[in-house]
Amino acid sequence: MSGQGTLFGPTLAEARQQVEEGKTDGIDCPCCGQYCRSYRRKLNSNMARFLCNLVSAYSGDCIHHSHLRSSGEARDYPYLARWGLMTDEPSDTSDRRRSGYWRPTAKGIAFAHGEITVPSRVFLWDNEVEGFSDEHTTIQESLGKDFDYREMMSGAAERPGTETHGD
Repeated sequence: MSGQGTLFGPTLAEARQQVEEGKTDGIDCPCCGQYCRSYRRKLNSNMARFLCNLVSAYSGDCIHHSHLRSSGEARDYPYLARWGLMTDEPSDTSDRRRSGYWRPTAKGIAFAHGEITVPSRVFLWDNEVEGFSDEHTTIQESLGKDFDYREMMSGAAERPGTETHGD
């Protein structure tokens, strides 16, 4: 009876297959009607700026996001954790998912200092990382043309084993 469903609609296996096939463009779940879609997030200039500010201000302790953002800026910086570039301090109350305190990871520091590249996009399904793009980006590419990387990172602590050279 495969492919025919049941009196009440598709079988669970058929519904799963329909959702899997339609999740890139978005699909209403045939079982419950919930809209299902996988999302592609680009590491954008706002996220890159937040990471640079976090790395520049980092001294070993978590830093509250309000010290790193300007009012009116987008609030998409938490996605940086999906790339493994920063981590958050757990919330001390059950009514909030996050405390708002962040610290860069070693990978985040290396990316902010231009030492590594990272995938330019993360793919999310049901708010979980499903994968990454093959295309990589640098911190400068992520910041875009509207930001002066040197000025932004001028407050960052010198990395061990690196020297600053004038150009």
